[in-house]
Amino acid sequence: MDVSQNGRIMSILMKRPIHKYNNGIQCFKDTIYEVALERYDTSINLHEPFEETVFDHILKNSEIKTFVDIGSAWGYYSLKAKFFDRTIKVLGIDSDQNMVKHSNANALLNHISDIDFRCGAIPKNISLFDIISETEKIDLIKIDIQGEATDALRSANGSITKIKNIIIGTHGDEHEDCLEFLLEYGFEVKLNFTSHEIPIQPDGLLWAHR
Repeated sequence: MDVSQNGRIMSILMKRPIHKYNNGIQCFKDTIYEVALERYDTSINLHEPFEETVFDHILKNSEIKTFVDIGSAWGYYSLKAKFFDRTIKVLGIDSDQNMVKHSNANALLNHISDIDFRCGAIPKNISLFDIISETEKIDLIKIDIQGEATDALRSANGSITKIKNIIIGTHGDEHEDCLEFLLEYGFEVKLNFTSHEIPIQPDGLLWAHR
């Protein structure tokens, strides 16, 4: 895309209302889930304050060169990784094609053009094995796909050991299944909180490292 075309697209996009988070990330307001916008009004103006603290800790204390964002939605965590270090290779995957379009628009809004956003449903039409095979190794992966995280992990077919750090936003009964899977494959579970134990965000949280 040439500079003039990029400029024309931005002039059109900028007519839409923008939400600016406390960390400087900007997203078009109409790309964000309504329930999330309501949450921002009643808490810290960050998407998921507790999970983001963990995410930031990993970025600051590990050598992260590759980040895969499964369930990337409007691109928030993908953008957050790039805000920390523009050299990180970021792949964002979401099952909703509209969200992929929203993510690309939000990346442009933040003057970022090198995130690879794709449409795909893990494990329905793309597997974690496929992604790991493409990237060879993953330093950090975030999985938040509304109750299908266990199936996503299983779709790695044993190649899960090529992932260094895994963050999972868990939903309901899948929390214990994900925990059992990670332990079975030799991960050290650094954090283990169900949704009932984290008052400032709706999901449970697992962070595992190997």
